[in-house]
Amino acid sequence: RLRMYYECSQGPMSLPATIRSAISEDGGLTWTMEAGERLGGTGSYCSPRVIFLGDERCRLYCGARGQGIVSALSTDGGSTFQLEAGVRIAPGSRFDTMTAFAPEVLRIAGAGYRMYYAGWSKDPVRGQILSAVSEDGLVWNKDSEPCVAFGGRWDRVKCSEPCVMRSPDGRYRMLYEASDEAGVWRILSATVA
Repeated sequence: RLRMYYECSQGPMSLPATIRSAISEDGGLTWTMEAGERLGGTGSYCSPRVIFLGDERCRLYCGARGQGIVSALSTDGGSTFQLEAGVRIAPGSRFDTMTAFAPEVLRIAGAGYRMYYAGWSKDPVRGQILSAVSEDGLVWNKDSEPCVAFGGRWDRVKCSEPCVMRSPDGRYRMLYEASDEAGVWRILSATVA
């Protein structure tokens, strides 16, 4: 059985969005929406990612409009989440002056966590993939430079919304949203050499 978390708005993007979920009993081919919100209330949330902490606990990381990246804790296997105090990644460095969202969090064996996320600057408006590390998953230290920067042929205007997976050869591959100067959007990939 699989559970997918997604953002949902009851109208245009200007309205608040909540985090909801759906269940698949057939390995991900068909999905049934679950009733209610996993995370909602007074904020507007997007781009959820969940990591399992052990026992029945899991932590949801997501973008919060006007704040950056926040987290919420579940003690019932991911059915309900309670927002945790504080902001995990606040916008403010030269690469995320406008916003930080779309977290992708990986456990590092014996060394805490690494987060990849979309950081957007204001002048000019550009998106890049940024990175941060944490020992406990709550306090994060941003890397000083982007790990994937715009400027290539296919991602000349932006790099955003990363997703990391392990390739069959054992290396990690990052898939990310990109746009060229003509405004054509693509999914690109990058690997660690």
